[in-house]
Amino acid sequence: MNTQDNTWRSSALEINLERTKTIVEIPDKYKILLHIAQSHYGVLKRTEELLIELNHPFVNWEYVLNQLKSLSIGDLFDFNMHEDGLKALKILSDIYFMVISSASDEEIQDSALRYLFEYFNALLSNSSDKLARNAAMVPFIIQSLLSLSPSKSLLLKKASSYIKTTIGLIVEHRLDADISELNKLLSAIFESTYLFWLTESDPAEWFSLNGDTNETNDAYKEYILPLSHQHMHELLLQLKNISGKPVTDVHHLKEYLDIPDYVQIMNGYLLIADELERSTVFAGRHYLIKLDFLFNNINVAVLSYIHSSYLI
Repeated sequence: MNTQDNTWRSSALEINLERTKTIVEIPDKYKILLHIAQSHYGVLKRTEELLIELNHPFVNWEYVLNQLKSLSIGDLFDFNMHEDGLKALKILSDIYFMVISSASDEEIQDSALRYLFEYFNALLSNSSDKLARNAAMVPFIIQSLLSLSPSKSLLLKKASSYIKTTIGLIVEHRLDADISELNKLLSAIFESTYLFWLTESDPAEWFSLNGDTNETNDAYKEYILPLSHQHMHELLLQLKNISGKPVTDVHHLKEYLDIPDYVQIMNGYLLIADELERSTVFAGRHYLIKLDFLFNNINVAVLSYIHSSYLI
């Protein structure tokens, strides 16, 4: 046991020493970021730390992502207001896609996609007089998202919640966008969302009759319908109908705002738990019905984000 422990420590030490002695060269394509940041000490320091880690042979992707978020959102003003700001903004988005494509940890990939949309939405909201220039970021990011490897398609599942804000901003600011490509992206994102929930257990099957009447069984299925696999299949058909329509104006894409996104579906588990508790059909044992439903929730790992809410 000690031998294995010593071997592990030795390997960790070797990696740490390798990191320490490695001289990192920052490629020329990133020099524009350093140039813009040079007159702001804090921004320059964060930029250097990001680029050194990004180009290190042993990249810590979590560190890169945290630095990138801080820089792209927290220091957005400094990059946006520079005359070469568009180049810098594109490079920052490129780094987000590098993290998504290169990080092996799915949680880091998920966070990278969320931060990318936060950055993009912040850019559309806070471009000020540079909005017309920054509109070029819209097709750039749409194409980059569409170009993600098919193996990353399920990664888009949570983006259905983020992109609704993006669509709202594009409509609000009347930004020029390739409506056909945007429609294609929206369709891919929402399809990923509904296909993902079909990989989870079907809550319609969680209720066991055990002597219950058909009335209570039917009532349960009616309450649970919005979360059921049956409904996910119905949403996929609805999605196909929306995406298949001729789209000539960005306002036509507002239909996507009315269909459930990832977070709405996830929060639906809490809402329906409360509805089951209030139902007169389960009078006398409504607490037990709710508890049974919540215990089944706990077995769904992806619902861990709302598990703490059960205690409130």
